[in-house]
Amino acid sequence: MGQVKLALLHLKDAIANNMANEKNLRTPTTKEAREIGRKGGIASGKARLAKKTAREYAIAALEATTKGKDGNLVTIVKCVCKLRQYDG
Repeated sequence: MGQVKLALLHLKDAIANNMANEKNLRTPTTKEAREIGRKGGIASGKARLAKKTAREYAIAALEATTKGKDGNLVTIVKCVCKLRQYDG
């Protein structure tokens, strides 16, 4: 039982020493906040472009056709997908 209490005391001390306090929290300067926001905006744009590209590829794959054995066009995927309703 003594080992458990000792372990809990060590855990309590570790948590207390790593907790946020006024010394390790600071407000970014205007310049730093602007730079952080700029980086976030660039990352957001890249993510939006990646989602758009993936959506376009998915729609193209669902609408793709090929020639069947008899020479007629056949749709590759025969399902209706609602991807188009999410276009922004």
